[in-house]
Amino acid sequence: MRTATNRVQRSDKRICGLVFLCWAPLAIAATIAEDFVTEAQAQQVPAPEKSGNTEPTAPPETSISQILPFADYLPASNDPKKSTDPCDYLCPRPDGAPCKSEKPAACPQEIRLGSLPYTDRSFACSMYMWEASQLFSNPLYFEDPALERYGHSHHKLVQPFVSAGRFSSQLIGLPYQMTIDPVCKKMYALGWYRPGECAPHKRYQIPLNAKAAVVQGSVVTGLIFLIP
Repeated sequence: MRTATNRVQRSDKRICGLVFLCWAPLAIAATIAEDFVTEAQAQQVPAPEKSGNTEPTAPPETSISQILPFADYLPASNDPKKSTDPCDYLCPRPDGAPCKSEKPAACPQEIRLGSLPYTDRSFACSMYMWEASQLFSNPLYFEDPALERYGHSHHKLVQPFVSAGRFSSQLIGLPYQMTIDPVCKKMYALGWYRPGECAPHKRYQIPLNAKAAVVQGSVVTGLIFLIP
């Protein structure tokens, strides 16, 4: 009787484990399908809105008094002895308003650097054409960005243990990562520091996601029931 009961319990555990293991890939597949639909919707170009009035509208007029510098503009100065005549800072001095006096202003003498006319430099025109490479890869679930991208490492006796611990945690949390970043997701190099830049030391945290946590828990529970 005990042997039969143990066999029934083991079979029940295996059935529960198979159910959980079958449900987890379905959840991951649903996440991948949602990402594809979202990407397809984002790539759709919205149709231009049709309007009856196609003529360009003129910008609103601006008063001349709102454009700086205006007629009575003076440089900022804390010296009260300086003249308040705006024409004192103009060279050559204009005649009439808004000048307040008729005294001539001493303009600096212009010295020519030569008698020959200025000639442009005849540099050859160069054309530069650039197109984005759109280089991408699939998600790197076992990547160590600090070590592999920027070369931030620990002591040579400590680094193997740190890398082994990181790999173990990434292997255990593989369902969690696959839910956040599906297998077919396109990953670009945007957001990372480029080669030659001064990359600071950062602590990369695990992103929190409720759906990924449910999938991770389901996979772990299924493996516990499946493995006797």
